[in-house]
Amino acid sequence: MDGPGLADRSPVAVRAGRRPAAVLAVVLLAASALILWAGRGITLIGDEWSWVTTGTQVTAGALLDEYNGHLNALTEATYIVLPRTAGLADYAAYRVVALVLHLVVALLVYALARPRVGAWPAVAAAGLIAVLGTGADAFLHAIEVGILGASAACLAALWNLDRGTRRNDLAACGLLIAGLASFSSAVAFTAGVWAEVLARPDRRRRIWVPAVPTALYLAWRLHWGGSLSGESNGSSGGVLHVIAHAWEAASGAVGGLAGLQIFSPTLRAHVPWAGGLTQVLSGVAAVLLAWVVVRRGRLTPRLANLVVAALLLWGLTAVARGSLGDLAASRYVYQGAVIVVLIVVEALAGLSAPRRVMAAAALAVVVSAGLNLAWMVVWGNHLRDESTTARAQLAALDIAGPRTPPTFRPSATFALSTITARSYFDDVRRFGSSPAYGTAELRRAPEPTREAADGVLARATGLRVTPGRAPATGSPPEIEGPPFGRVVQRGSCLAMDRGVVGLRAQGRRSLLLRAEPGGALLVRARRFGTAYAVGAGGVGEGSATLTTSHDPGPGAWHVQVISTGPARVCSIG
Repeated sequence: MDGPGLADRSPVAVRAGRRPAAVLAVVLLAASALILWAGRGITLIGDEWSWVTTGTQVTAGALLDEYNGHLNALTEATYIVLPRTAGLADYAAYRVVALVLHLVVALLVYALARPRVGAWPAVAAAGLIAVLGTGADAFLHAIEVGILGASAACLAALWNLDRGTRRNDLAACGLLIAGLASFSSAVAFTAGVWAEVLARPDRRRRIWVPAVPTALYLAWRLHWGGSLSGESNGSSGGVLHVIAHAWEAASGAVGGLAGLQIFSPTLRAHVPWAGGLTQVLSGVAAVLLAWVVVRRGRLTPRLANLVVAALLLWGLTAVARGSLGDLAASRYVYQGAVIVVLIVVEALAGLSAPRRVMAAAALAVVVSAGLNLAWMVVWGNHLRDESTTARAQLAALDIAGPRTPPTFRPSATFALSTITARSYFDDVRRFGSSPAYGTAELRRAPEPTREAADGVLARATGLRVTPGRAPATGSPPEIEGPPFGRVVQRGSCLAMDRGVVGLRAQGRRSLLLRAEPGGALLVRARRFGTAYAVGAGGVGEGSATLTTSHDPGPGAWHVQVISTGPARVCSIG
């Protein structure tokens, strides 16, 4: 006699049950391909270089020392292992680590949502996270591997907490510890677990699940950590400012899910009202969710968990970053969006909706996914541009060579802000490779990239006009291209009136510049670029020499001399 259990196991039912999982697998595979494509050409940038350098010393201190207020053990471990196994030149392994963690987060969203809202809505929730282009800064490269690791560990802890067995509770405790060791966002998740456990009738039996991670984290912070926020750029002006900044961070997450990266300068420039509208709509969404909860007549322990986690996450973000204006930055969107999705899932659990409402929700998910895919491309282009410039600047540092002053910094921009000549050459020597372009690659790079390399090379070799004289020797400087104005050869010199001439300069002391009374000279240079983008200095009445601290190897500087009056330019050995 057939019972309900046997009917549920019919071939049709089994196939129907497998369809959502199959669709999710296709969505995740497609998302993986798009992420790998969007992030092509990205390399080590920013804080990654600090971790590469500190990763040369495998000690407990390297893993447990705070980094900007965070316990960053997972990130430190990643940059201990990968440079030793994958080197520094090929960034693929770094990106794969980030991608795998991101996919785990999406799968866990599905696993948490399915028993609450059903398979197909769970696929939509996980798919939206998988293609969350507004949060793509978190997973297109490996710099935010700590955020990804913390998110994955804490979501896995929630999944184990649902199981209710002693073994699963032990796993949840360990996962919270792993999350706290990865990034400070896990503090918010741990606070949420406290709220959930305390709201359950078996609280005494399970209170140790959040208590042990909390005790270990507090012990770490007392011994190694700084302030909880980790920043000195927090909200000023008291509680109201913190609340306003927290609301901005929350609105950034909600807007990100809808496909709006409100932190983007491009969006602010073209749609300046988008941020304000997003905050208003976020308020409307919060009121609707509250209304749903009130109608149901109870606040489930899991919903209490997620609300506490969200409030603390955005509050800590406001305290840490309030004055910097980047509360809706991509990496914060990612963290908040995951919690927002789970809050919506929990609030709607067990509710049925009319077909029209479901169709509208499906359309909204499709539109949001499309907008997020566009933002993923935008983020990929931005990170690739940063990486391209960084590779060119490192190529210039390679050309300048070890004679570059040890404390020289190739760039003050984010991509190379943590590098000095000493740390870079030490890292390359230790790990045997570099992401820098070779000379041939540099010559094929876009013009702005080559100009950036010229700027680094000029500073690294000290290219500048220095007051003083030197004896003119040999042939006159080699003219490149037709000059503008009258230029006449006179011995080892070129005499010119008001005009512009392009010259080839080689050697440490290459040109003697003399401006006659009433005139002045301005010198600009290039080496790989086609534009004379490097300002080397100038001279009023009198003499000066164009010098470098050392000759950077093959090739030569191409110099443009601009004269406002009678002048001479001579060769000097």
